[in-house]
Amino acid sequence: MLYSSTPPAVMILLFAGTVWALGILGAAWLVLTVVGWIKYRAWKLASIAVAIVAATAVLVVLSVPFRVAFAVSKGPLTDIATACSATPAGGWAGAYELDGVSAVDGGCLIYVEGGFLDQVGFAYMPDGAPKLGPPDGEQQIGYAGLDGDWYTFVHRF
Repeated sequence: MLYSSTPPAVMILLFAGTVWALGILGAAWLVLTVVGWIKYRAWKLASIAVAIVAATAVLVVLSVPFRVAFAVSKGPLTDIATACSATPAGGWAGAYELDGVSAVDGGCLIYVEGGFLDQVGFAYMPDGAPKLGPPDGEQQIGYAGLDGDWYTFVHRF
């Protein structure tokens, strides 16, 4: 679940699969926990799982996996963005698997794995993004501010 939250847009299939798996395992865990509490008075050990699940949910809601992954990857992403030359898909820049790089007016788009139908990634735009907000339509790009000259983008399918 934490890994699926590292790109600019959640890896929806991985995230959904993780949520379903955690739901099924959580139901089984709940039954076993109640039995453990009643029969064996083992509430301390069972409470550890509750704390781990709660901490994971809080981290995802606060976008901590995304922010940490970007902070770790900012150096390699900056190197790629300043050169802004074609990078083969499948390479890595820090925590992100690259899907491609393309030059645009005023900057560079770095496509990373993520999104569902739409392509997502990071935009390095020293002069600022052309327009902040979601894409206006198909084959359009929408930008959101991230950190200084860095933006996230969604390239609508």
